[in-house]
Amino acid sequence: MGNPGLRRSILALSHPATILAVVVMLANDHVFKRLWDSWWTGKLSDVAWVVFTPFIFAAALSLIAPRRFRGSERTIAAIALGTVGVWYALYNLSAPAHVATLRLLSVLSGWEVFMARDATDVIAIPIGLAVSVWVWLRPIQPRPWLETRGWIVASLCALATVATSYGDYTLGVYCFVEKDGVINALVGPELDEVYSTDDGGLTWTWVAPWADAACDYDSRHAGVVSIPDSRIQYRFARGAGIDRSTDGGATWTKLVDTAALTMEARAY
Repeated sequence: MGNPGLRRSILALSHPATILAVVVMLANDHVFKRLWDSWWTGKLSDVAWVVFTPFIFAAALSLIAPRRFRGSERTIAAIALGTVGVWYALYNLSAPAHVATLRLLSVLSGWEVFMARDATDVIAIPIGLAVSVWVWLRPIQPRPWLETRGWIVASLCALATVATSYGDYTLGVYCFVEKDGVINALVGPELDEVYSTDDGGLTWTWVAPWADAACDYDSRHAGVVSIPDSRIQYRFARGAGIDRSTDGGATWTKLVDTAALTMEARAY
């Protein structure tokens, strides 16, 4: 009762619109994307996530904020909504912010986290935050059972965020540039995220975006990787595996077969 910001956050989490957003995200990530993978299912989870995340952040903020700020529900809400909106925009528009976020999530979760960066995801910000503001401003009569429901929904929010499916994703357009034993992979629709390896691809590190790089292999124009000055070629088919040819592509042998693996293993 002495922390109005926390109480309001928990009550917002108990609102039917918030519960619907959590259910939609769980169903979309684990059912809809597998059955009807499309641009719409991709954006549906983004909007749902933006709806409930400010309430989680507001609850956490209310616990650590100085006492003089805890009584101001509007201050807590403004900081939470603004932080989620700005961070989500930077995450999808800035390569360094994207990499830093993934590294932080990997450290906090204890496992390797991968989420693609998509500039079009920012459309989820105004839609999701509009719903969040509407929920926050709704008059709610505090009741013990509502607060209990809010804590349960908070747990489901964490589950919906962490236990997301990998999906049968790709890195989109990519190309490789080799120079002096170092291979640089340029990925993304704009080829603006660059990863480098000096051990043949066993480990990769993110490097600064590289403009106007000439591709040795460009996935937009070819389906086969050729070894320079050699008849050895490799080809990759999504969901099938990697084939190798030693006669310039006349015959192929299966090098890696991923057809029998799970979706998560193929993605990894």
